[in-house]
Amino acid sequence: MQCFAKAGRAVVAFLIAASGALPALAQDGERAIGEQIATRDCAGCHGLGSAKGVTVEGALVPSFSEIANRPHQTRERVQALLALPHRPMESPALGDRELRQLAEYIISLRN
Repeated sequence: MQCFAKAGRAVVAFLIAASGALPALAQDGERAIGEQIATRDCAGCHGLGSAKGVTVEGALVPSFSEIANRPHQTRERVQALLALPHRPMESPALGDRELRQLAEYIISLRN
């Protein structure tokens, strides 16, 4: 009977330890999907990684790296910015989850 109790405690300890890694894994998954969205929809103007932005219709488009490194920048602020239309960028045709994933990727570029 003690063997089962020890095994049960070991399983519980393992599950508790493993659950600490789950949020990080989920965040990595969100970031990877966000990078795919950025590659597909945004790279032409904002670049990827540390690439520089470009000028579109006379407006300098910041790179994602520049956006990520603004003072006091957070994923929530990036997500809110993405949701609002602003020239020369049109409002992206992305749902809330995709906006969160894209923001997660952008903020991951923070130095």
